[in-house]
Amino acid sequence: MTESGSYIGQLAGAVGATEPALRLLLSSVFGYPLSLLYRKYIWDMPELHQHIFMITSGMGICYFNYGVDIYHSILAVVATFILIRLLGPTKNLRMASFAFHMSHLLFGYILTGTDNYDIVWTMPHCVLVLRLIGLTFDICDTFGTHQKGDEPKEMDVYGIRKMPNLLQIASYTYFPGSFLVGPQFPYHQYERFLAKEFDKYQGFVDAGFKRFLLGFFYLAVYQVGNIFASDSHLLSEEYASSGYFKRLILMGLWGRLTLYKYMSVWLLSEGVCTRFGLTFRSTSKTERPDEEDWSAGENVKIGILERASKFTHYIEAFNVATNRWVARHIYKRLKFLGSREISQASTLLFLAVWHGFHSGYYVSFLMEFIVVYIERDFDTIVKGNTKLRRLLENPTLQPVFYVLLKFYAIVGMGWCLTPFAFLSFSRYWAIFRAVYFFGYVYALLYIPVHFVLKALFPRERRAAEKSQ
Repeated sequence: MTESGSYIGQLAGAVGATEPALRLLLSSVFGYPLSLLYRKYIWDMPELHQHIFMITSGMGICYFNYGVDIYHSILAVVATFILIRLLGPTKNLRMASFAFHMSHLLFGYILTGTDNYDIVWTMPHCVLVLRLIGLTFDICDTFGTHQKGDEPKEMDVYGIRKMPNLLQIASYTYFPGSFLVGPQFPYHQYERFLAKEFDKYQGFVDAGFKRFLLGFFYLAVYQVGNIFASDSHLLSEEYASSGYFKRLILMGLWGRLTLYKYMSVWLLSEGVCTRFGLTFRSTSKTERPDEEDWSAGENVKIGILERASKFTHYIEAFNVATNRWVARHIYKRLKFLGSREISQASTLLFLAVWHGFHSGYYVSFLMEFIVVYIERDFDTIVKGNTKLRRLLENPTLQPVFYVLLKFYAIVGMGWCLTPFAFLSFSRYWAIFRAVYFFGYVYALLYIPVHFVLKALFPRERRAAEKSQ
């Protein structure tokens, strides 16, 4: 370890963090002065100089965190460029790009995997893999063969204007605001940013600073809350021997804090991207027509997440950019399977594999599939019967429903996140056992509830006709 590394290690020990985690946090924070430097000195230089700035900054961040393992990202960039040049915008490029990048990532998991969540080179590489696969897919969608008038509607957002060269691919990959943890954004957005299409709008200064401050706020909440509901506490005898209701509440609190841990880093990164001036989406067309929307890099919808009353709200609000990438490049391309459920299950399986080989990932995404299926089924029953809908909308019962739904959403999210965070079977199974397998009981109990609701509140003919 270098001398500077030892200082960082000592600082990490003093604040109760691991050295890789502290390096990641420092890198996220360092992106902000980089954005200020870019806007003051680099922004009005020729595009070549901007590419050099992005590449050197991103590679410097990568080396600071992972040392010589930087060669993995270099290999990925060079391989992407070669594949594009050799295969062109064809179906073969899609298949080759997907196969190479996923194989490289999974091989990395085999080499580096342990029973813990490790902050090693595979962490930014999983972000990079989606970015480069998405780039090649967008190239095929843009420059591939389409009949006139049959071009994908999304090309206004994702269509690439000019086939990128090696320098441009590297600049897009190593963009310092998002190299480590995201957010994902299409190459089309990066082209527009470098072409200075957003420079007539100045809202990025305030918007970026606000997201940056929110990142620190949620980091502080996580640090304080972690005192009472840490990973180690959920594995302790004290937790297992406490009252059952307290165990459920602590699991829910721990789950919310785990979300805040991810959110804090994403918000810091998003703030940096916005402060660079990258994330412009549009001007508002509501009652404030001059309001600028800088949410193109948004990875967390805070309002929806904090008000969540069911699992689908979390999906809508959490890891937004990645979910959008997966919906476009995986889920929608599986339409040929002819089943929404099969497409969704296949997409979740891809996400589990993309995260790694730990069983916890697969258990967590399986539970997501089950819970989403239950919620959609329940919503279908409610929409199909006026009497049940009026009962649930009764103002007198709203306070009761509110409390029950918040309990369900918070504790249920804690349950679903447990295998994702603890990874190894022995650890998450011990926690499941401590709460008497709360989530599985809920899923099994819904089977008779489904048939009871269908019997008591049958689908009305008018609702059935509307659904056809």
